[in-house]
Amino acid sequence: HEKPLSALVFSTDEKQLMTASMDFTIKLWDLEKQHLIKTFQDPNDLKYVPDSLFLFQNRKYFISGHRDRIKMWDLKTGKILKTWNSSSYYSFHDTKLSPDNEYLAAGCGGANVGLQIWKIKEEMIQQIPRIEAPSNNCFTQLAFSPDSHILAAGGVWKEIKLFDVKTGSVLTTIRTPKEIEILFSTMVFSPNVIKLYV
Repeated sequence: HEKPLSALVFSTDEKQLMTASMDFTIKLWDLEKQHLIKTFQDPNDLKYVPDSLFLFQNRKYFISGHRDRIKMWDLKTGKILKTWNSSSYYSFHDTKLSPDNEYLAAGCGGANVGLQIWKIKEEMIQQIPRIEAPSNNCFTQLAFSPDSHILAAGGVWKEIKLFDVKTGSVLTTIRTPKEIEILFSTMVFSPNVIKLYV
């Protein structure tokens, strides 16, 4: 890369590394042989700089996240299979791929705030009805549980909602005490899904 990195992700076996950069390229590296495998760039979107990357376990696809657009790529050919665009009504504040690689989620901010979940099976993509955010506050931080059954979503207000990933229904709401000032900058589940750390 010729400029600083904007995102990176390791493969599950830690043998490969994918990086995105301010130089508008995405690169896949072989860590064992220490060489570049492939460079990715959308010829129709040359100024695209992802802020998140997700490699599928089957090594067939990867997803790149960005405030204005999310893209699903074919890892072998470099072809873009699907693009989710924001609009004048909303932008993507956080993007997450579930551990089982079957669901993609994005927090939406702007005039049309909420949470969007897509079910992804190979190249078949099913959109689950969009979830409204409370009091017109956007979901800025997301976290999938290790078993991919639960999605935690938090924002600038003092609560985190836990959603059933398959149905989009609210399982419970976690509220912080009024006297505690908190901004959810990151969230992660414990491996046994008993605790959520923020």
